[in-house]
Amino acid sequence: MFHINLGVSSSCQQLSAKTYKQKGQRYGRGHLVPANHLDHSKAAIRQPNFMTNILPQAASMNRGAWLLTEEISEYYRDTNELLIIGGVLWGNNPKDDFFTESHGIKTPDLFWKVNIHDDRAIAWIIPNSADAKKINLMITL
Repeated sequence: MFHINLGVSSSCQQLSAKTYKQKGQRYGRGHLVPANHLDHSKAAIRQPNFMTNILPQAASMNRGAWLLTEEISEYYRDTNELLIIGGVLWGNNPKDDFFTESHGIKTPDLFWKVNIHDDRAIAWIIPNSADAKKINLMITL
C-alpha cells in the first residue's frame, strides 16, 4: 500500500516504506494529503500512498484531531469549491526523532492545515502527540 516514489530523488524522501516502529511509542504512517481527497481518478488516489506524502504521526492524533480535519475538509469539498493548504512544523527535539535511522526522517512536532472556501477560512495547528484527539480540536465556523 505504501511505496517509495521512484520518480523522486532518494535524497528527497524516506529510506523505507515500512511501518514506524518504536518500543513504547505509537506512531502511524500519516498522510499529509489523504487519499479520499484525490478520489477523482484511480491514478490520483494512489499518489498519496507514496512516502513523499507520509510522515510519522502519533497514532491518536492520526485517528483523532487530524482525521477530524480530513472529515471537515471532505464535507466542504462535497458542498463547495475548496482550497486546502497544509504542512508540518519541525522542532528541535531529538528525543522524539525515533525514525531518523530507519526511515531518514525526523518526527514533526506540529501539523497544520488551512481550508479556504467561499469567503471563509478554517485553520488548525495540531500537536503531533497523544493529546491531539477529536474532542480536543476546537472549531469555530
